[in-house]
Amino acid sequence: MRFFDINIRIEQTEWRIGDYEARLIQKGSRCSGQNETVEAELMAEFPPIKQALGQEDRPLVISDVDGKILVWYLPGLISPARQVCRY
Repeated sequence: MRFFDINIRIEQTEWRIGDYEARLIQKGSRCSGQNETVEAELMAEFPPIKQALGQEDRPLVISDVDGKILVWYLPGLISPARQVCRY
């Protein structure tokens, strides 16, 4: 029996999240997000997914090359009545 017909967009990186984590640990405090040289090195070694993400209106999953899920995007999962805006 099928309850939902969900069209989920799936994107995948070309690298492993464990390798990314190890590189961040190796670089230590230089990984502040403010060091342009370090950020360029990380971007070269761990490029973003090839397909540019625009405004998504359907579920999306981003995983690493081994299938480990990095991001779930599930629009409409929480109803407006349940959402709390802090702004």
